[in-house]
Amino acid sequence: MTVIGVDDNVVDGTKAYTIITTTNTGSTIDSAYSVINPDDVTGSNYDNDRTVGISSGSGGGGGRSRSRSTVQPVTNTATQVNNIIVNNKKVVVMTSKNLLTFTNTNERFVDTSSHWAHGYIQHLRQQKRSDIDVNLLEGYTENNQKLFKPNELMTLGQYLKIFLLSQGFIEDLDSDTKEDQTKLFATMLATARKEDIIRDDNAEQRLNKPLNRAEAVVIAHRILFRDQYLQGTASFVDTQGQSWFSDELQTLREAEVVVGYQDGSFKPASFITRAEAAAMAARSLDLQ
Repeated sequence: MTVIGVDDNVVDGTKAYTIITTTNTGSTIDSAYSVINPDDVTGSNYDNDRTVGISSGSGGGGGRSRSRSTVQPVTNTATQVNNIIVNNKKVVVMTSKNLLTFTNTNERFVDTSSHWAHGYIQHLRQQKRSDIDVNLLEGYTENNQKLFKPNELMTLGQYLKIFLLSQGFIEDLDSDTKEDQTKLFATMLATARKEDIIRDDNAEQRLNKPLNRAEAVVIAHRILFRDQYLQGTASFVDTQGQSWFSDELQTLREAEVVVGYQDGSFKPASFITRAEAAAMAARSLDLQ
């Protein structure tokens, strides 16, 4: 069982919270709880406040209208969550968060627990488009284990799938398309072209190839903001001056969708990893 705390909706900056799992010893209000090792439960948590506001508007390629508003503070209280079943036993989970989502351990990626992007990956893993029965984030199955391979490179087709699905651009997928990656990526590309997100005439040949961080920023900006831009003064040490992606990068940085490296760089020409792309997509969910 994985427990993930989601944004607490309190405008208090970026906060780290601790999810505490405890073994039931008969002192809980529910005597039916079985003794269980807290190590059987994993917990991750992050809070990335959204305080940026931009006005509503529409762009080309379908005229999707989008609006943003600042987060409004609400009371945040400790919560005891009961009736969580782990290995056919019950466990008490105490958390400082007021909104939780849960997933079965079998659906957890076993190679991300110590990765810097673990919280983002697991948060995105929770999301599913139930209307079309498809997960936003898929991994690999090897030796009966779920792997995400966070440090491998994200392909253009995978990137389009995550962002277009999470932002509601795909309204229907038949079973054949969902089960055939070639058809699925072709559908994503067709939608991206229709919405004026992809303008590359040779994109078909790149669907299974990696994209660099600058390309990822421009695509994400077209999906999230269309022709709207946020102004800011901060810049990365390796992107100063005018570049073909400067305005898009500035907007996504101001909206806290992208962050750079500890040395102050962005490395726009580097290929984006699966972890970096997942982190961007997870942060983007707060903009909806």
